[in-house]
Amino acid sequence: MDQNTLTAIAIVAGILILFRLWNRMQRSDNQSVVAALAEGAVVIDVRSPSEFSSGHYPGAVNIPLDLIGSSVEAVGVEHHHPVVVYCASGMRSASARRILQAAGFTRVVNAGSLGNLPAPKRV
Repeated sequence: MDQNTLTAIAIVAGILILFRLWNRMQRSDNQSVVAALAEGAVVIDVRSPSEFSSGHYPGAVNIPLDLIGSSVEAVGVEHHHPVVVYCASGMRSASARRILQAAGFTRVVNAGSLGNLPAPKRV
């Protein structure tokens, strides 16, 4: 490989690393997620309907990111009620959190990805 190719690979790798670090900074800590779920938070999956149908957190409502601003009121959630958002990687859920907070929701927790949600308790 020539020097330009190696430089391009290094730049792309650096950007991807920064992207993942930024995502982690935007994600709420696991204790916040667990606490919100214990309080009966509404769980919103902001992935696409096809992603949602391939597997989702039990009881989660699917509101894709591009509809979150206009559709969350249909869920019937009070602005002070806890809400947990997640997606595939944490990027869309970080955006959803900002959108919901701008709409007046005061207790929005970004779980990041579906894999970051704790296993539901069995009754």
